[in-house]
Amino acid sequence: MLKRTHQTAAVGLAVITTYAAYHSNSFHCGIHPYLSVFITTNAAMLGGVAPDLDVPWENVPEKNPIKFVLNKLIYLAGDGHRSRLTHSIDLTILMCAAFVFSERILDVIKGYTDVALTQSTLDIAALILLGFISGWVSHILTDMATSAGVRLVFWGNTKVRFFPKKIGKFKFSTGEAWEDFFCFVASKLNIALWILYFAPSLGVSIYQRLRGFL
Repeated sequence: MLKRTHQTAAVGLAVITTYAAYHSNSFHCGIHPYLSVFITTNAAMLGGVAPDLDVPWENVPEKNPIKFVLNKLIYLAGDGHRSRLTHSIDLTILMCAAFVFSERILDVIKGYTDVALTQSTLDIAALILLGFISGWVSHILTDMATSAGVRLVFWGNTKVRFFPKKIGKFKFSTGEAWEDFFCFVASKLNIALWILYFAPSLGVSIYQRLRGFL
């Protein structure tokens, strides 16, 4: 998938994960959810394109020193675009698990250092991480919606994809009509997600009306 599609999907998933986080018992954040969603969605737009830093350096958009270092490290340990490090399901799951335990990890770090971290700083860091990982996960999911797919495990060659390479003359490939359709649908869903995030009562009302018709 292209950058625009990855970032569109990333924003949508970040809205969902932010809403889910604030309605869970394990996520504690002192920042208002209406502000938080803007932090997570912006971080998700970066996370949504981060896995594609495995492309040749000349093809990396919006170049900067951080991207240069990451690009070279990925190339040293990887194998080109959709490398084993950035496009595998197992490492993505490990990244999500690391976020779940990030609060405990930070407590350990604080115990061995003299760095004073305020609760507001920790809250913002948690939101940035939540958004970034949401974007990364959305990147993997959207690439699974293409014919190339992603690796099941980083050391193997088994690829996982949602669709076949093509059905008749219709190709599930990057840059094809399929991606245009996918991006269009995702953008419309994002509008609905934003409305429901800021006006959940509206969603309940719509659901009840739809239920009345069934």
